[in-house]
Amino acid sequence: MASPRTAPPKPAAVAEANGHAPRETRQITFQGRAVTVAMPTDGQLAVWKRTASRFASVDVGELTGEEVGKLLDRGVRVIQSVMASQADRDWLEDELLDGVLTLEAAAGIITEAIAAFRDDKPAPKTGPIKKARRAR
Repeated sequence: MASPRTAPPKPAAVAEANGHAPRETRQITFQGRAVTVAMPTDGQLAVWKRTASRFASVDVGELTGEEVGKLLDRGVRVIQSVMASQADRDWLEDELLDGVLTLEAAAGIITEAIAAFRDDKPAPKTGPIKKARRAR
């Protein structure tokens, strides 16, 4: 854990220190801003799905203030985990703090990140479907 006087290591440096290659990044446009994202890992998607499910199923009145805070913090952390730039993560926090974005709206970053990487796949071949013939 970083001390209060030192900046946390950059995501690529953390990935390399843990024996993982840095992840490929893409730029998306979100709320009029160019944001650099990495494809969410399976783990990030699993945590996001679990967190989103908890948001959808919980009655906030049933939670303590601490539980609500942890749930909200988890949501922000997962969204920020796909943002490759510290400047973009800071921007997101500022937008949330200023009330410009809601956490629900910010979740679109995850969707946009996935879409940015899916766009690379070649389009399926289309054309007339040939009827199979029996061999004689």
